[in-house]
Amino acid sequence: MSASATASIPSGNPGAAPVFKGPIFDGDTHLYETPDAFSRYLPEKFKKDWGYHWKVGDDGEYALYVGKQKVEVSAGYTAADGRVPPPGKGGPSEKTLRETAERALATHDESAAKLNFADALGAIFGVVEEANKHFQRTQPWQAVKEPSRKGEVEASLFAGLEAVRVVAYLLFPYMPTISPRIAEVLGVESPATAKWEAVARWGLLQPGKQIHSAPLLFPRLERAKTA
Repeated sequence: MSASATASIPSGNPGAAPVFKGPIFDGDTHLYETPDAFSRYLPEKFKKDWGYHWKVGDDGEYALYVGKQKVEVSAGYTAADGRVPPPGKGGPSEKTLRETAERALATHDESAAKLNFADALGAIFGVVEEANKHFQRTQPWQAVKEPSRKGEVEASLFAGLEAVRVVAYLLFPYMPTISPRIAEVLGVESPATAKWEAVARWGLLQPGKQIHSAPLLFPRLERAKTA
């Protein structure tokens, strides 16, 4: 759950709040998580006074309830409808991330052609590392609190999503089951069927494209408790 999103419990109008249906952006890991991520950010007062749980309501929707009230998650244009934002003009951070991804595409192909898979994988995960740095630099979960910075938030999120798309295709030869799942979340063609020359470049995500929620690709492993 993004630190920019907030829980709103309308008073005097039980059951009126809409259910958030888009993906949940975790400001800690920058990944789209399951709805359970939200509970980590639920204000302690709501937990203590009313209790909270996830359930299928009378309307058939699976949603978070605080007491008997559905929770409305509001993060404006960035997450409310779970769609790809426009790329905007971008700034230095977006430029750096794009250049890193473009270098990775070239380096990967050159290294893989020489069967130098260590360098090929290194190039891929260099994009992942730079994407994490990008979000730390731009902090869209903070910028979204200021309406005047809407363009910055959109550019930041678009670049991050585009980096994920590039990584999904690059990883396909090494992680053939995970990459199609990433593509499915992004609403793009599966690496299993896409032509490499058609997807191996920056800037192909379509603004307005629906981003789908999905279970965690790599669930956290909890340390076994011993008596």
